Amino acid sequence: MISRIESIFYADDDENDHFFMRHTIEELFPRVAFESFYYCEKLLEHLKDGRNKLPDIIFLDQNLPGMTGTECLRVIKTSAGWRDIPVIIYSTGASEKDRNEAKRFGAYKYLVKPRTYNEIKSLLYDVILELAAEQQP
Repeated sequence: MISRIESIFYADDDENDHFFMRHTIEELFPRVAFESFYYCEKLLEHLKDGRNKLPDIIFLDQNLPGMTGTECLRVIKTSAGWRDIPVIIYSTGASEKDRNEAKRFGAYKYLVKPRTYNEIKSLLYDVILELAAEQQP
């Protein structure tokens, strides 16, 4: 069912969040490649390197050091080669300002990080299956 989702990139500065995201993706979708970054700038460098395959989904924390999630989103969505990649802001913060900016810059969704592992699994499962269904021919 998710045959069209082959890789996911994740940018967040929190090691625990990296652990839970990686573990959840590997458990739910073991065939999906997962790459993680601690800064938007590193993610953008990776995207710019033509030797690397582009991801099918990008998750961005809003509160990244350096460029924020919405600033990173804006760069991705204004780059011709990347603008069609679905980008999800995945953050602990949920201010109206952040949500509106994310929507304005083209975020697929703005998700608030759940508090429990089961909630994380359920949320990620639902959004990844939703994206996979939209990408079906």
